[in-house]
Amino acid sequence: MRMWVITLSIAFAATGSSAAMHEEELLEIYGNTVFRPDSSTLCILTVGGDTISFVDNRYPGINEEYASYRLVDRIGERGLWVVHRVGHEWEEWKLVDGVTGEMRTAISGPAVSPDGTRLLCSMMDIMAAFVDNGIQIWRITPHGLELEFQDISVPWGPQEARWDGDSAITFVKVSYSHDDDNYSYRPGRLELTCGGRWLPDDPSDWQ
Repeated sequence: MRMWVITLSIAFAATGSSAAMHEEELLEIYGNTVFRPDSSTLCILTVGGDTISFVDNRYPGINEEYASYRLVDRIGERGLWVVHRVGHEWEEWKLVDGVTGEMRTAISGPAVSPDGTRLLCSMMDIMAAFVDNGIQIWRITPHGLELEFQDISVPWGPQEARWDGDSAITFVKVSYSHDDDNYSYRPGRLELTCGGRWLPDDPSDWQ
């Protein structure tokens, strides 16, 4: 049996997120494959028998070394685990394949497409710029996750991103003007072509 232990030092900024389920509920439902041997350690067992461990770094007060992990979801037949990693003014999500143990990093908790084949992740941070601001789309394949689309350099923030069927995503483009201290809002859209490419509504607006 192999074991990976992850202990991290975190030095960026956090924004809010919402959990799909409470960790306690997930541990109760899937206790044979995910558990906590103690309050600061989260363990995930893969189908192959490997153990992946996430270990908190907890120090007195708030400082750059603080890191905490919490299980927030389990997705699909492969048992894709979603682990929220939070530090001092910083956060990200780990997507852990329950079969292979492969781990990918997402910019937010994922929203599953209606047909269950893709994941949408979006994050808006146009002011502090402590976390990635943009959109990711992951495709769920028989072999694991594939990053199908990513843009984390857009000049606006995606808000209220959601699936519009299985092959389109809608959201609101939020922009901020330092000149007049005002926000502006425009509709945004991504569509999947027959060739498997995601096309933005206005490519020039994504530069």
